[in-house]
Amino acid sequence: MTTQALKEAKRVLVGMRFRKVLADSNALFEVKDKYDGRTWVVEVVPDPYEYTRPDGTIDTFEGDWVGRQDVMTSSQILTAVNYERRLTARFDSQADWFDGLEIGEVVHYDNGFGNFVRCRVVMGTTENVGGVNPAENVGRKVLQPIALVGAWRSHDLPKRDRYGDVRLGHHADKIVNENGAWRPSDTCVFECDAYSQNKRDKLTDPNLLNPLDLTPPPHSFTESCEAPLWAAIRDVQAATNGTNPQEILARIHEIMKEVG
Repeated sequence: MTTQALKEAKRVLVGMRFRKVLADSNALFEVKDKYDGRTWVVEVVPDPYEYTRPDGTIDTFEGDWVGRQDVMTSSQILTAVNYERRLTARFDSQADWFDGLEIGEVVHYDNGFGNFVRCRVVMGTTENVGGVNPAENVGRKVLQPIALVGAWRSHDLPKRDRYGDVRLGHHADKIVNENGAWRPSDTCVFECDAYSQNKRDKLTDPNLLNPLDLTPPPHSFTESCEAPLWAAIRDVQAATNGTNPQEILARIHEIMKEVG
């Protein structure tokens, strides 16, 4: 993809389309006709989208408020049209940057407060992609987290809960399980020109930082002794969600026998 130079609209034309918030939707409007010397009739037009149900069936919707009309000034229409054009140009520029990366290249996602996720550029597959809409990144270059570097705090790193189970944390889970590859905003990638130069000047270059150890810490002796007890309490609490009192008490009895 090659980003086209942004051309802003200077005058309103019939057939021009733009988006505007209407109730709880981001409706697609079209300019239909002149209303008077300063205003235009605009109308919500179909904006088809698909929704995939859990069972795999696909429903198609035209969008909300189709046919609803309004009257807007030329200035209001041009503001909406040009905002959308600038937004589209920005997304195209971001896509161009990601598409220009080399497979295997290493870059750093800024998670804020001096915390960086070291990532390797990979091709998105159904097995490794994550994000809000994983399907859109299949077959595209994406960033696969491979290490945490910087000033991450203990609550972001792998730990064991009181039941003895390992809790990896959001980004550590992607690293350990080699999934969750995505395309963040390029403004959050240290190596991108869109990244704030002011921030870059104030932060340590993440390329110079060593990866943090993601090995879950062992339980102390006391924690190891208490873990099965906490697990039993959790199982008892779950057992009380039943509707048959005899079955609930029988299950609790079995749990208590297992604890000893």
